[in-house]
Amino acid sequence: MKAETMNERIKFLIKALKYDHKSFARKIGVAKESIDGVVKGNMTPSMPMMNSILKIFPFVKKEWLFIGAGEPWG
Repeated sequence: MKAETMNERIKFLIKALKYDHKSFARKIGVAKESIDGVVKGNMTPSMPMMNSILKIFPFVKKEWLFIGAGEPWG
């Protein structure tokens, strides 16, 4: 899966993991509006948001999430 930006990779995760924005936001401990902003490309994901994704979903590869290298999980 090639997603150019962190925003696109988060959008991919939400869809691949079968979450809606509200439930994904709740799962990782951020406001739904933050996820909406990230998915729409209006907001850059924060470091705490990215770290929370990695903590809650340990099968997501850090290198993929941050820089798009390799596969999302393996």
